[in-house]
Amino acid sequence: MIKKALRRVLINLFIMTVVVVFSDVFLGFTSIGNVKNIFSFPDYYFISDSDLGVVQAANFKRSVFSFRGPGHEIFNNELGCFDSSAGIQKNTPYILIIGDSFTWGYAKFDDKWGWHLEKILGIRVLKCGVPGTGSRYQLEWLKRLFKKLPHPPKLVIQLYDETDFNDDVVYPGYTSVKGQRVSSFKYIDLVAGERDLYNVRELEKLVTAKKIRSTDF
Repeated sequence: MIKKALRRVLINLFIMTVVVVFSDVFLGFTSIGNVKNIFSFPDYYFISDSDLGVVQAANFKRSVFSFRGPGHEIFNNELGCFDSSAGIQKNTPYILIIGDSFTWGYAKFDDKWGWHLEKILGIRVLKCGVPGTGSRYQLEWLKRLFKKLPHPPKLVIQLYDETDFNDDVVYPGYTSVKGQRVSSFKYIDLVAGERDLYNVRELEKLVTAKKIRSTDF
């Protein structure tokens, strides 16, 4: 009885292994096989910045952002924020929201939480999240925004996420190469604090060979 039971277990494990391997190979020949690349930014959406690593390009025209299937349009205003024109006039009250991808919004513009907040409150909400960033980045980004805006907001809301810890450790962890935002790190151990950086030439070769793209977060 024990031998029969063991044999059945081994047969089931073998079948499961075959199914998993076959599925992996099969999916590799389909668009589903690229599920790890679930999002893709248009070229030059991010530009290099000596202090922040990268920033979102100001006045970026409407382009398609791919995310989990059919894409949707993204764009940036004159501040480099995924939002309509700032349009902040003197003495006009407004709220400024910052944060990472949760604030930037992997969704159509009118599905972003900042857009809904604006409609509910009936006050201008300036939406200036930057995906893949932590609190250190956002603080410096906030300082820049304050210099460009005619007056301070009534309220600043930062949507904080646990990944901000990692983003703060590697800050500034990104650069822009040939229109692609890419990680500056070959290797990083967040626990030990060990890190190894690419040089510019290495990154250019990798991007040219399409071995890394903006999808590699």
